[in-house]
Amino acid sequence: FTTLFGSDIATNIINSAEGSYAVLESKAVLMDRSNCLLKGFASVNKDAKNARSYVSERAMVLDKDAHVDSIPGMSIGNSNVKATHSFATAPIDEEAKFYLMSRGADEAAAKRIIVNGFLLGGVSKIDNLIARGIVASIVNEKMASKRYGFVPKITTDSMWLAGGAYKSSSTFEGHYKYRDE
Repeated sequence: FTTLFGSDIATNIINSAEGSYAVLESKAVLMDRSNCLLKGFASVNKDAKNARSYVSERAMVLDKDAHVDSIPGMSIGNSNVKATHSFATAPIDEEAKFYLMSRGADEAAAKRIIVNGFLLGGVSKIDNLIARGIVASIVNEKMASKRYGFVPKITTDSMWLAGGAYKSSSTFEGHYKYRDE
């Protein structure tokens, strides 16, 4: 997965073997006047029979002047595959922010909690607990300082996020094409 704050993300994945499985998950959180282009591309080679390939791009826009564009794409060389791509963007959930603020969080803390929740699915896929904690700490520092282009101070403020065990049972689980209904 890839997560950046206010930057362009271009990522490619390739299914080259029979039965291969490739997932591209990009998430972006934009604040102030940030602009971002998410460009995820999956290629399934002709020899990749029964391959599964998934491109997912998600963005959260925290401020009205922030903007995101997405260009998810696929090139499918074999008709016997499961392949899909999706993109979604939304502003921060004002009801969730209001709820957290009514429980004592200030606006900055409420936004930080919501962003951490948005990123939790990707961050929880990092196997190394220390690396997971570092990523969570960087997310919180970027939210607090709004400074880019430097290595932030690593803190233990968000180590609760690092310990999460959230894992989806299937990448294709929620996609409308592959529901088992």
